[in-house]
Amino acid sequence: MTDPVKLLLVKNLRVTPCRKKVLEIFARKNRALSHVEIENEINNEFDRVTLYRTLGTFTQTGVLHKVPNDTGAAKFALCKENCDEHIHRDEHVHFKCIKCHTIKCINSVDVPEISLPKGYQIHSAGLIIEGVCPLCNK
Repeated sequence: MTDPVKLLLVKNLRVTPCRKKVLEIFARKNRALSHVEIENEINNEFDRVTLYRTLGTFTQTGVLHKVPNDTGAAKFALCKENCDEHIHRDEHVHFKCIKCHTIKCINSVDVPEISLPKGYQIHSAGLIIEGVCPLCNK
């Protein structure tokens, strides 16, 4: 990820302390994070509503994408640089570690093309692979 301030300016977003902090957290953690995990990282520096709005804005403008998971709680991850407010290009593999439960984007692996029967229309596709991450594999 580039500098958080540069990323916000490229996306035509106002630079605010909350937006900058959230991007710094994603850069440092380098994995998908839930609202609660981000909230824990900011230590009540910003209220929940501000954080919720920040995540919503980032999702709408192609800064973050929602990561599919089986818990029901949304997780977010940084988008590729070519995502924007019109289309998310985040159809890549997500890897969930069964030991530490982290979810990481594997941008180098695309979701295979899926051919559905006539009458079905795909709006998005995602793939979660579960296994053991390199850190837990040591």
